[in-house]
Amino acid sequence: YNGLAVVGFAVASLLFFNSLFMLGRGLRAYKKKHGKNVFASLFGMFKDHAATYGGFVAHISMAIILVGLIGSSMYVTEKVEYLEYDPETGGTNDEFVIQDFTLKYTGNSIDELENGTDILYTLEFDVYKGEEFVGHVAPSVQLVSTTQQQKLLASVIGFPTEDLFVVYRGVNTDGDFALDVRVNPCISLVWVGFGLMMVGILIALIGKRKPVKKGKPGEIDPGDGNGSSGGVVAVLESVEVTQGADGSVTVVSEEVVVTEDASDADAEPSGKEA
Repeated sequence: YNGLAVVGFAVASLLFFNSLFMLGRGLRAYKKKHGKNVFASLFGMFKDHAATYGGFVAHISMAIILVGLIGSSMYVTEKVEYLEYDPETGGTNDEFVIQDFTLKYTGNSIDELENGTDILYTLEFDVYKGEEFVGHVAPSVQLVSTTQQQKLLASVIGFPTEDLFVVYRGVNTDGDFALDVRVNPCISLVWVGFGLMMVGILIALIGKRKPVKKGKPGEIDPGDGNGSSGGVVAVLESVEVTQGADGSVTVVSEEVVVTEDASDADAEPSGKEA
């Protein structure tokens, strides 16, 4: 798993920093061209080139999601343990410890649900991280009396860098409580990444798009007055030489002018014959 994690983190880093570099380069060029401050340039850049830079934001979000998925799937700490049942108290005096979390038993309950057939068995725990109280969990098992099927209902406490999942799996023949507890790191990055992806998609969808302009070969578009030059980017020329039966030579040349606003080969070719 360590090798796969390294490869995954490398891919995520490449995607993240490459997209960030492209955003920074675009921002620097826009700021230099228009003479605005950073925030105005950032806004203008996303407004005038929404599809391009919205895509970069979406790529950054994918890198964040990848880091979250790697951390939450390959670095999970899981512990399954029985808490000894105490018949005198009807509960347990044991504590459940995983990493720096401690679960202290506070009680249990058995409730019949409103449908009259399902029964809910619940355990109650106070959760401490070190010496600090961080929350309360109440994992439960839902039993459908008509089918005798069980449904495990986990209880979760979320933290900025990790989540604590607590699952109650019922009791053994001695009445001991079975707990399955997991510390899931980086899961919050997945949700942050999804949120950022939605932002990038919205930018690309609702941003302003410029119409494609066509001009005569060799003609330079003066631009739209908002900083889009529309000038000639490249002139491509092909030359074809043919020789006739009488020994005469014919030279045919063709030029394709590619402009900034029509770089997808929408420009019309021009032919010259010599």
